[in-house]
Amino acid sequence: MHKFLRAIGLASIDSGRSIDEIIEYATHDAVRGESVVYNTRSSEVFEDGMYYRAQIYHPMCKGAGIAIRGFYSPYTDRFITSYYFPYVDGVGNGEAATVYAEPDVGHDGYFGQATGHDALEDAIFYIKNSIDYEIHSSGETSAQDCRIKLSALSVGGKIILGTFADKKSSHTSHTPENLVNLHNIDKIPSFMELNPDELLDTDDDIVPYSGEKSEPDFAKDIGMIARLFDRISKEDVFSIVDSSFYPDGLESNVYYVVGNILSLDSRVNTLTGEEIYVMNLECNDICFNLMINKEDLYGEPEVGRRFLGSIWLLGELIY
Repeated sequence: MHKFLRAIGLASIDSGRSIDEIIEYATHDAVRGESVVYNTRSSEVFEDGMYYRAQIYHPMCKGAGIAIRGFYSPYTDRFITSYYFPYVDGVGNGEAATVYAEPDVGHDGYFGQATGHDALEDAIFYIKNSIDYEIHSSGETSAQDCRIKLSALSVGGKIILGTFADKKSSHTSHTPENLVNLHNIDKIPSFMELNPDELLDTDDDIVPYSGEKSEPDFAKDIGMIARLFDRISKEDVFSIVDSSFYPDGLESNVYYVVGNILSLDSRVNTLTGEEIYVMNLECNDICFNLMINKEDLYGEPEVGRRFLGSIWLLGELIY
């Protein structure tokens, strides 16, 4: 079974037989309701005729459910399942970017990588609507210009308080006396030839590196790093770091995040009755919906607090 099924309220489904029954019901329901999405440009010949590559979305609560990939014959109304995964919808109109896709080896799907957008640069996600991608693909290149709506699932996380800056203003100020966004640390150059005493003696306001600077500005950047290391030795790192977004483990679309909760909703899985949270998060200027089972979340989520945990990132391509 897919590891992140419990995130959409299927924690009590503990056997492959049970999930197979759900998949069978979902495919029959979609065929009867004529809601199967299929691509007539991509076909396979089976014993009983021609089948087209297809996908089904089976909702299990508002804005979330199971996506089922496979092959569909509109002539016999038969669906053959090849792969399934849980999904949650994103919000808004999405962010414009160029997406490069690569097949998910061993599964019937695609990973996408975004470029051309500062916040989404090099972010890797599992493409939720891969049939739409295939329909719009020219076959010559995997690159497509579109809009991306991100979402994510988690099977473990906790709630931590917001930073001091969050309480003072909705616009976070990234200064060494306040907090720093880890996304910007690699943009601060190293200048080992400068006098360390001069770096630590400056009392001027210090701002993150954003381009070409004179030597005094370089000194301020190094001074900021020195002050950050001094604070980290005395304080919890999450009182300094506002948000972060970085890879977690070997799976390419799994990230460890610290994200500010912008909005919050509670939903119930219609099959199991399990309660699940949907949080709209912002981390490193990336906004997305996160769904997590209430049983897997430590702490009480509220707007203004932060989520800390590992996520499985999804992306819906809007054409």
